[in-house]
Amino acid sequence: MSSKPVYKLLFALLIIISFIFVPSFHVNATEMKDGTYSINYTVLKAGEKNVSIANDYFDKPATLIVQDGKMSVQVPMNHSKWITSLAVEGHAEKIIKENKSADTRVSEFPISTVDSPVQAKIDVYINQKLNGEDFLYDNSYTIQLDFDKSSLSLISGGQKADQNHTQGTDKKGDKTNQTTSVTSEKNAQPIDNPKTSDLSSLYLFVALFVLSGAVLFIRIIKQRKETF
Repeated sequence: MSSKPVYKLLFALLIIISFIFVPSFHVNATEMKDGTYSINYTVLKAGEKNVSIANDYFDKPATLIVQDGKMSVQVPMNHSKWITSLAVEGHAEKIIKENKSADTRVSEFPISTVDSPVQAKIDVYINQKLNGEDFLYDNSYTIQLDFDKSSLSLISGGQKADQNHTQGTDKKGDKTNQTTSVTSEKNAQPIDNPKTSDLSSLYLFVALFVLSGAVLFIRIIKQRKETF
């Protein structure tokens, strides 16, 4: 049997094993400490990688809160009057902060992951003059919130989510039940994304060792045959 097909087979096995065992990096709430994080995101069209026009209605970054292995996200919106309703993964919004004079609000939703885009439904109603002309728009459609895991930054750690929420009113009359502002990302500290188990790296090392040994064995056998 020629050694070339064997080499090709070993190479193919190496590629397959690499895809299986190379550790991926996921942000799992159970692997993150309770705390408040800043995270960037983009609003995408449903089922696409293209940016939705609704992306302009959302300010960045968002605030990610981790408590007891669960995640919730707070997203700031401009043109608040236009967005009559927003639901993320089937959860209705909980308004955390609202400034009617500035036409902004911050709403909170529980989410299951930041590893992949989460589904959301938005209702938009516009009935006003734009550029001097009457404009009427009334539509409901699906969007995706695509979070950038590499932008995760720690704002405050080791605190329970209920310690970051208080009921009150600021001097400007803005309703709020959260003392942690979305703008507090200025104090944020970059963090490393949590890694999966080190066993994946061990399995990959063992697989590479075995394949290397197999290649070396075949080369020795081939050299002996050529010698004799």
